[in-house]
Amino acid sequence: MARTTRTTRRINRRVVEALENATRAAERGTDELRKAAKAMDAVQAETRLHNDLADDVNHAWVRAADAGFELRARLAAEQDGEGR
Repeated sequence: MARTTRTTRRINRRVVEALENATRAAERGTDELRKAAKAMDAVQAETRLHNDLADDVNHAWVRAADAGFELRARLAAEQDGEGR
C-alpha cells in the first residue's frame, strides 16, 4: 500500500509541475494576445478592412484567458491533492 501512495504522490508532483509550466505559458500567451488585440484596435481605428481578423484576435485572447483560468483552477485542485 505504501508503494501505491508514493507512486500517487510522485505522479501528482509531476502533474503539478506540468500544470505550473502550462499556466505560466498560458499567461505569457494571453498577455501577447492582449497586445495583439490592442494593436488591432489601432488598425480598426484606421480601416474596417481587417475587422474579421481583429475579431479573430479578440476571440483568441478571450479563449486564452479562459484556458488560463481553467489551468489555474486545475492547478489549485492538484496542489490541494498534494497535501493528502
